[in-house]
Amino acid sequence: MGAPGGAALAGLLLLLLAGRGGFHAFSSVATAGGAAGSLSLPEVLSFERRGHLALRQFFAPEDVASLKAELLRTMETTREEAKLHAIMMNDAEVEELAPFLQHFNPWRRSEKVAEFARSPRLAEAACRLLNVESVRLYQDCVFEKRVGDDCTNWHSDLTMAPLDTNEFLTFWIPLDYVLHPDDGGTGLHFVDRSHRDFALSFWHGDKIRGDDAGDFDLSERYEERVEHHGDMQVGDLTVHHGWCLHFAPENEVEERLAYTVSFVADGARLLPKGVANAPDNEDAPSYEDWVKELEPGALVDHDLVPVVPRERK
Repeated sequence: MGAPGGAALAGLLLLLLAGRGGFHAFSSVATAGGAAGSLSLPEVLSFERRGHLALRQFFAPEDVASLKAELLRTMETTREEAKLHAIMMNDAEVEELAPFLQHFNPWRRSEKVAEFARSPRLAEAACRLLNVESVRLYQDCVFEKRVGDDCTNWHSDLTMAPLDTNEFLTFWIPLDYVLHPDDGGTGLHFVDRSHRDFALSFWHGDKIRGDDAGDFDLSERYEERVEHHGDMQVGDLTVHHGWCLHFAPENEVEERLAYTVSFVADGARLLPKGVANAPDNEDAPSYEDWVKELEPGALVDHDLVPVVPRERK
C-alpha cells in the first residue's frame, strides 16, 4: 500500500457527507485468505478496523473477461443516458469531461450480469464483512473513466443512498489491469478508519453539510491515513464500507472500466421522514423506481433489491 501525494490530499476539501451465453462456473481461485473465495479472520478484522480491503484473484480472470464482454454489450444501450447524467451531476458543458460515466444496474438488463451480481461468493463475503446473516443486492454499476476524465471527489457511498443503516458495502472490480497510482493508475484511494469517524459528523456537521462545505479542509485530520492497494490485476477486487471515504485520481493514461456491486443487510430500512439530511441525488436513477413504492422508514423489501443467497462453507 501507499499514500498519494499532496495534490490528492488537496481534494479533501470535502463534499463528503454534504449531500452531495452464461459465465464460466466460478473457478476455485485462492484469495489472500487461502481457500476459494473465503476470507481469513485477519482480513475480516482489517476491514472492520480500516473500512476497506483488497482481495487478490477473488475471481478467475476468465470469469471477469466474460463479465466485461457482457457489460460492454449492455453499455451500448445506456451510453447516452450516462453522458446526460454526468453533465447534470457535474454542471459540465457538453465538451467538458466529468469524473466518469455511470451505467446503473446492468444486472436488470442481462441475465449473465445478474448471475455475477448475485454471486453466492460475493454475498458470503458481504455477510462476513458486515457480520450479518443475509444481504440484498442494492445496486450494481459500471464506472467508465475515460482518458482526460477528472478526479472522482472524496465521498462516502451511504451519503447517496436513502437507507437508514450502517450495514452496507461495495465491491469494486476492475475489468482490466489497473496501473499502480505512481504510474498513473486510477484505482480507489481510501481514508483509513473514516467509516468509524462519528466525531466528524457529530461535531462538524454544519461545516461539512453547509453551503461552504467545499472550504472545509480535512487534510490535516486525515493526511496520514490515505491509502491505496497498488496495481490491480484482472480477478482482483477491493471492497469498502458504505461510510468509508474514497476517491479516484484523474485519468491521464488509459480508459478504465470498473464494475461495482453494492450490498445492504437484509432488514435495513429506508430513511424516515424528518431526517436531518436528504441523500445526495447522484445515484437516484438507480433506486427511484422502487423506493417510491415503499413508505418512508419501511423495511427494504422489494423485487429490485433481492436477497442474495450466500455460499456457506
